[in-house]
Amino acid sequence: MRSPVTSALITVLLVAVVGLVTGCTGLAPFNPRATPSPTPAAAFVLSSLELLTEADEIVPGANVQVAAVFENRGDLPSVYDAELLVGRTRLPAIEVRVQPGEAERVVIAFEAGDPGTYRLALGGQQLVVDVLGPAHIVAESIALSAYTVETGDELLAQVNVRNSGGVAGSQTIELRVDGKVAGEQEATVEGGATIALYFPLEFRRPGTYNISAGDGRASLDVVDIARPSSGKLVLDRIGRGVNRFRVENDRSDDAFVVLASSREPNRPLLGMYVRAGQKHTARGIRDGNYVVYYTVGKRWDRYSGRFTEGAMFVRYSSVLDFSSPARSYTVWTLELLSSPRVGAPQSVPINPSQFPNLARAGAR
Repeated sequence: MRSPVTSALITVLLVAVVGLVTGCTGLAPFNPRATPSPTPAAAFVLSSLELLTEADEIVPGANVQVAAVFENRGDLPSVYDAELLVGRTRLPAIEVRVQPGEAERVVIAFEAGDPGTYRLALGGQQLVVDVLGPAHIVAESIALSAYTVETGDELLAQVNVRNSGGVAGSQTIELRVDGKVAGEQEATVEGGATIALYFPLEFRRPGTYNISAGDGRASLDVVDIARPSSGKLVLDRIGRGVNRFRVENDRSDDAFVVLASSREPNRPLLGMYVRAGQKHTARGIRDGNYVVYYTVGKRWDRYSGRFTEGAMFVRYSSVLDFSSPARSYTVWTLELLSSPRVGAPQSVPINPSQFPNLARAGAR
């Protein structure tokens, strides 16, 4: 339980309303400040302690009011020093005078200190008061309705906005795409609550975009889906030779085959698209040793040079040697089989990050 700063307790008010209260029993007395006397004597009782200030109005510096009702159930008039304890700070005493058989209502006021929870104690009774902190609003997370969309598709960005303060507040929330403001909305949030704002988005160009709002971050891939014709050379930097490379795709998915130099296996030189159940021959392959990669799947993205559904990535363990001595040439045939066959060249599955990057190579 936190204690307010002593210097913040600067005001003590006293408002007394006197009324008669009779027939009250069952309340324990406590020590009065009275002249000792055998009988008759005064008998003080604190019958109630009540917070008058609305809970959502108690913020640092606010005037907090507490009402206390004192009863004198004895036979003599007397005086009681009411000292309200706020956390660990004791407020100056208030002198309360009550006639025999009567009651007096006293209002004690003090200034709220720092945010926190405080215990108020007086005459054996207690109250708990929360001093609310100011509004602190921040966009803390982002969720996208889709993380991969096609060019021209619409999507929603949900921005979750939280107010970690104790009172309601408003703030303008900006949604940014690659650092540039793409939309803004006014968020009004109750203390301790979280709300969701929704921003519509649409992208005309493929690529990867960074979406942000406050502390929230999300990444979006915008793809350009188009199925190339069978035999389409998406990349051709291997020409001016006489050798040939034939691909027979016996699978149910389309395939994309890449040749790269054995000396620079991550640098693609030839990229050829072959549709499911079809075959094609690339001509003009220069002499040299080449590494073979292929990927199969659905929904080809022209921007990234990747399939966006069911993609599998493979590299052949053998290096293909193309040579053309004395008016001859080499023809290598790659069979993409729907099921393994004994004696077929060994293939090794690889991670997508190990597949040559066609976008960087300038594939079209």
